[in-house]
Order: sequence, then C-alpha cells, then structure tokens
Amino acid sequence: MTTYYVDLSATVNGSGSEGSPYNSFAAFVSSIAGGDRIRVKRGTSKVLNSGTRLNVTIASSALETLIDTYGEGAPPVLSGGGTNFNPIYIKRHDGTGRLIIRDLDVTTAPGSGVVVESASGQTISNVLLQGLRAYENNVANQSGADGIRVSCAKDGGLISNVTIDGCDAFNNNGHGIKVRDNTQN
Repeated sequence: MTTYYVDLSATVNGSGSEGSPYNSFAAFVSSIAGGDRIRVKRGTSKVLNSGTRLNVTIASSALETLIDTYGEGAPPVLSGGGTNFNPIYIKRHDGTGRLIIRDLDVTTAPGSGVVVESASGQTISNVLLQGLRAYENNVANQSGADGIRVSCAKDGGLISNVTIDGCDAFNNNGHGIKVRDNTQN
C-alpha cells in the first residue's frame, strides 16, 4: 500500500511524498494498486491530456483504494482543457475492496468529465464517487458525453455496486449524470 501525493500546480515533479509531491498522475498511474491512497492538494489545478489523466485499472483487490484531497482551499480542478476526453477514467475495478474518489472538480473535457466504463469482459464493481463536481464538459459536443457517465461495453462488460453520492453535474453539453448499459447508442 502506497500513498501518492499530487500538487497539480507544482512546476517541478517531486518524489510523491507530501513534502515533495508529484505534479501529475503520469509518474505513477500505471502502478496504482488496491489499498493505495492518492492525495491531491486542494487549491490546485491542471490541464490534463491523455498521458496525464487519472486512469484507474485495479484488478481483484480486497483493499480499499482512496483518491481524495489534502491541505486547505477549494477542491483540486482536473481540466480537460478542451483536448482530453476523460480527465478521470475508471476502466477496471473488480475486487471486493472499494474504490472511493471524492472531492475533486472535473471540467472542460471535450467528452465526459468522469467515466466509469467496463470494457468487453471486464467488471467495474464497488466504486463510490462522492462530492465530485463535473461541470462545463462535452465542449466538443460529442455523442454520448456527459458530466459523469457510468456504462458498460456493448459486448459484455459488467457494472455492479457503483454509488454516486453528493455529486454535482451542471452546465455540461450533454447529460449531467448518465447511467447506461450500451446495448444501444
């Protein structure tokens, strides 16, 4: 179990400790495992791209994984900057442990701001999205893009026990929060 600290406004990438935080998710996102903690500094913001967005893929963990904030100030802002389709993209979480993502702002993605999506033959289960704010997303007016989207693949994905609690989704050029099974477009 590892705790990663991220200061989205830092100009220099650190070692991931609270005193020397990373300045993006790119340095460790492929290493996230069940039981890890990702702490994002409040009052910071960053325009993310496909290499720096928060991709979460955790297989078969019984441990709780937490992505939340530390410090004082407004919630951290993860911006798509008009070019990154999904600043937060959860594509696999199938253990008995819970994945909790809370107290982040997600904005200006050309597609959906937050995506929980099971791929073909994959499972998304035991996910809690809490206190997120998804606003002004889908700036490119993409079909099927929303503030927060929960969906499964057309060819056999599974979604189970995903909770959206106290989230605000507003001023998105699509649905605020959309849950769909993708059997139809």
